[in-house]
Amino acid sequence: MRRHLLWNEGSRGIGAREKPVRRQLTSVGGKDKTMKSFVKYFVDMILFIDLIAIAVSGLLLGFVIPTGRVPHGEKFLLGLHRHAWTDMHLYLALLFVVLIFFHMWLNWTWIVQSTRQHFRKSRKKVLWAICTAVLLVFIVGWIALTP
Repeated sequence: MRRHLLWNEGSRGIGAREKPVRRQLTSVGGKDKTMKSFVKYFVDMILFIDLIAIAVSGLLLGFVIPTGRVPHGEKFLLGLHRHAWTDMHLYLALLFVVLIFFHMWLNWTWIVQSTRQHFRKSRKKVLWAICTAVLLVFIVGWIALTP
């Protein structure tokens, strides 16, 4: 997290630093929280709930709701047809991807600092090799699976 410091020309001389100024949100549980930490917490909770919903819908689609040639009435669960469950599973997965990118954007400073700490100059080539290999696997897989 970047901290913005105020420069004071007071009695301590030019360039004396004061404590960082943060925007406070006081309506969360009676404790002071910064706005960014509240947003991070909210995004993480939505990610967790979304992940649980994806897992439950996937388990229902895989093991509970029948597939293939069965009577039409057996493909319903809780009033929803199998296709509706599949659509819900897809939309939850798309929401999960969007939230993951938002989560990464909120934590980008930490990601960069941790990467620099763990992959110093000596390991930088290893990191690039891993990233290139993963990218090549995705590209080759995509080309191989497209008709």
